[in-house]
Amino acid sequence: MSDKGKFSPNLAVSGSTIGNAANDGSAPVLMFAGCTSLMCASSATRISGAIAFGTTNLSLASQDGESVVATMGALAKGVTPFAAALLGSKAFTWMPEPKDCAELAAGYCTVGTPATLVSTGAQ
Repeated sequence: MSDKGKFSPNLAVSGSTIGNAANDGSAPVLMFAGCTSLMCASSATRISGAIAFGTTNLSLASQDGESVVATMGALAKGVTPFAAALLGSKAFTWMPEPKDCAELAAGYCTVGTPATLVSTGAQ
């Protein structure tokens, strides 16, 4: 079985694009779906004050999508960001194996642990 294509593709988005969206109010909530994206979410919150979401581990692209839908759906129903993150985390069931983490930098991938979604900013 090939592992190619199971992770989200690398997409380049500039910091200024993200910052502009957060600061002008057009994106009051930011969700960084993808492998170990919590650092990006935390930076966006620190710089703009926007609520953001990010993951804590390597994740599958299909589960990233499920998490986005669950999280944004929960927010639309009025739940807190913390509760929305808990609901979004349920989408992550896949656990990285040693081969998945072998070529990644330390701290980017934890073997045997599914990703979780964390909210940053006001709760």
